[in-house]
Amino acid sequence: IEGVIAVDARDAILFMNERARTIFGLGAARGERKPFLEVIRNVDLHAIFHESRAAGEGTVSRHELRLASPVERRLQVNAVPLRLAADELGVVMVLHDVTELRRLEQVRTEFVANVSHELRTPLTAVHGYLETLLAGALEERENARRFLEIVFRHTERLGRLLDDLTDLSNIELGRVSLKLAPTRLDEVAESVLAIIRPKAESGRVTLGSQLPSDLPPVPADRDRLAQIFINLVDNAVKYTPEGGRVTVSARPVAGGRVEVTVADTGIGIPPADLPRITERFYRVDRARSRELGGTGLGLAIVKHLVLAHGGELWIESEPGRGTTVRFTLPSSGPTA
Repeated sequence: IEGVIAVDARDAILFMNERARTIFGLGAARGERKPFLEVIRNVDLHAIFHESRAAGEGTVSRHELRLASPVERRLQVNAVPLRLAADELGVVMVLHDVTELRRLEQVRTEFVANVSHELRTPLTAVHGYLETLLAGALEERENARRFLEIVFRHTERLGRLLDDLTDLSNIELGRVSLKLAPTRLDEVAESVLAIIRPKAESGRVTLGSQLPSDLPPVPADRDRLAQIFINLVDNAVKYTPEGGRVTVSARPVAGGRVEVTVADTGIGIPPADLPRITERFYRVDRARSRELGGTGLGLAIVKHLVLAHGGELWIESEPGRGTTVRFTLPSSGPTA
């Protein structure tokens, strides 16, 4: 519902609807028959009344204003003159709150810019190496193989990026149908640890687990649950230096839920970055993330999948000490 305000020729308020009072935080206060600036102290809005009268009847004055208080908003304002009497010209103003629309436009702009950047980086490298090969390096067997291996790694990264983008898009649009069935967390977690263990060992990172066999099963899509574990454990291993440790644990908690924890002794995340860490393409260290093969979408996918399962996600971290990711899932009842 739009806010509506009508004033007379002296800018005294004739009418103000409930939505307009809400926009300006007026509560139940009535503004009728009072001067506009006495009720709403906004000179930019007041100036539109004068502009509208000067433009003449039948003309719509259009503006977009930013309100700083009582709540920051973006308002689209349309004003038209209103003939009240032969010698009196008032104004009717319609206010449309476009705050969320502008926020979504900004998100879209940032998303397109991020995708373009993420695609351009490997494509530039692929183009450069292929150009070098075509210029004669193809005849140098040792260099040619090394260059082709680099090109191959970049194309793999492009494939991961496109897969993650497709996954995230489908999850956000509700196109992913979860095949829920009673699932043993310990079995899924151990299968994921077996996949990632060689990578952890090559980086001299200890991978451990504390997964009781009597954990109650959870109603989950086994493949999507594995995807959550893979993203979290893989991230933890990537950002844990040699000699560090990554531990996966789980336990029943109040409310008939199970809490899963993935804790590492890695480099940690600065407090300023924590609130945005699950945003698409948000990275604390972009260069290092790309070097390690990250797409910047893993935690965003994890967040959406956990929420889709009816769970919640928390991330705690301390630079130089490590990161702990916790998520909860509803349980199906006691273990069979």
